[in-house]
Amino acid sequence: VRHSSAAPMWQLFDDDDGDGGEGRADGATVSSAPSSSSGGGRGGGARATTRRGEVASAHSYFSSARAMWRAADDGFGAEDVTEMRARVLASVVEDVRSSRAREMRRDVGEFAPMGDAAAAALDALAREAERGDWCAGAREARRVLNACSSQLNFGNWPSDAFLDAHVMALGCVAAFALAAPEALDAGLDAVCARENDPMASAACRNEDWDSDVRLARVALDLLTASALLRVGKVPSWCGGIIRCVESDFVARTKNALEFPFGSRIPDELPAKDVPCVDATRAMMVERAADLEPTRFYEAYVATDTPVVITGHLEREGWQALELFKTLDIFYKYGDTIVPVEYGTAFESHGVGVTSLSRFAQSFLAPSNDAHDGAPSSTNVAYVSQHQLFHQIPELCETFTVPPYALGRVSPETSAINIWLGTSGTRTSLHRDPYLNLLCQVAGFKYVRVYDDAQTQYLAPDVLRAGNKNTFTRSPLDPERSVPTAAVFVEHILRPGDVLYIPKNHWHYVRSLTTSVSMNFWF
Repeated sequence: VRHSSAAPMWQLFDDDDGDGGEGRADGATVSSAPSSSSGGGRGGGARATTRRGEVASAHSYFSSARAMWRAADDGFGAEDVTEMRARVLASVVEDVRSSRAREMRRDVGEFAPMGDAAAAALDALAREAERGDWCAGAREARRVLNACSSQLNFGNWPSDAFLDAHVMALGCVAAFALAAPEALDAGLDAVCARENDPMASAACRNEDWDSDVRLARVALDLLTASALLRVGKVPSWCGGIIRCVESDFVARTKNALEFPFGSRIPDELPAKDVPCVDATRAMMVERAADLEPTRFYEAYVATDTPVVITGHLEREGWQALELFKTLDIFYKYGDTIVPVEYGTAFESHGVGVTSLSRFAQSFLAPSNDAHDGAPSSTNVAYVSQHQLFHQIPELCETFTVPPYALGRVSPETSAINIWLGTSGTRTSLHRDPYLNLLCQVAGFKYVRVYDDAQTQYLAPDVLRAGNKNTFTRSPLDPERSVPTAAVFVEHILRPGDVLYIPKNHWHYVRSLTTSVSMNFWF
């Protein structure tokens, strides 16, 4: 809920809830964040000067997720998995042959250089789906994905039809593979992307995955892509496909390990391998009680200055702070599948898929027990940049969208991710084309931030340079091989901290304990 403010600075901010929560297409009711005893003057008047975050479950950013799972419950809620698969397949085929798909083909065909290829592949996909040739259909769906991906090399997609086509093609690969497992790899050789390309669809990646992992990765890509869609644009079959794939994956990969109930994420730093933060490089730190969003904008956003904000999550009443103190929550949602990276950015052991319960059993609990600041990379695993809150909407009740996001959180321009891993996870040194609020929910992380002026020292590798959402990374290890001339600031994040990272600032993160973080790109 937006409160008015006397500060004219708010004219520079957006309204990420669009219509202010009234008349929302998905029927959700907007509510303010839980009240806090430390928030004097927050209550009621329209002239209040303190802005509160909105409970995420009511925020418009998650409207597509609410719609997706409602459609899954209404149309594909069969107890029998075989029946659910049949319903999903029929719905996908109907959609591929619909007037919506024909309009999609016409729209993408208007744009060079890859529009004609995408339109032709969509047309062929419709024909193969009508014939019921699932292998040929999957091959054409991969051609659609390849054309849409190639278009991004020349800039952002020029029409929403490319996103619609991308989502439809992912759904077809998954649905056809559920109907005929041999369809999963059909046409893969013809469109194979380079190995470990983080920008490529799982349906087109050259990875040594078994069929269960590849199909699960395709379903997770579908989840991520559908999160970009507004309400009314999410195909009714999306949630059904994800549930079918999840059910199959979990049934085939269950283990006999006992769940580690009561295993606590460390609430203190380990005794060794903790970086010593140099006072001359320490980040700015502000108490949330002293930092109104208007001053946050003026002092930090407008000046591209990193800052750590303490106490904000507690003031907002984040239930997630309590919920993630132990691993028990991963039992409740244990059958949820998530993408996982094994090892670190500098010593990788591959990528795959696991369930939350298995991840807790095999990696998080041992990490809690060891409480080691720098474990061997073979004991390191990371669920990074994952949109878990689209996957489990109930968790959206446990946090708010911070007012420091300046009203700019929307499906088209933002993301809200979870970062969940063992001690010892290490990201590459990289920069993102977004403003970033990194919220530390449980455990501890060491963070370095370099401003854009340091790029000359960092040997940047640019992916999709022609795209506005360019992702840039460095092969250098910040704790070992970055030239000493590169200037940085650093901090150890603790539970409840919020780190603001300006757009295009380089950053590196190492987990010092088992860790749960959330971030808001905007």
